[in-house]
Amino acid sequence: MSAKPRLLVPPEEGATLKVAARRFKLSVDTIRRLYRAHGIGRQSGPGAPIIVSLPALMMLQHGDLEALALLQEGKRDDPVVGRYLRLLGAA
Repeated sequence: MSAKPRLLVPPEEGATLKVAARRFKLSVDTIRRLYRAHGIGRQSGPGAPIIVSLPALMMLQHGDLEALALLQEGKRDDPVVGRYLRLLGAA
């Protein structure tokens, strides 16, 4: 199994598992599974809270793996990624 790229999550675009679950109307366990499967966040160390990227989560919710790959590559200026950033007020 190859490691997922580490996603940089600016503070204004990140949320804890609980906050993300509430915002996207998903369970905390579902958000955690998406985090592990797709590398959509960060955890600074063992026991630290997991912070997920809200744009990345929205991309997954819409099945837009192309946008997610671009975000993970750091291509935040790509129009496909920008669409999600604007929707969340992050651009």
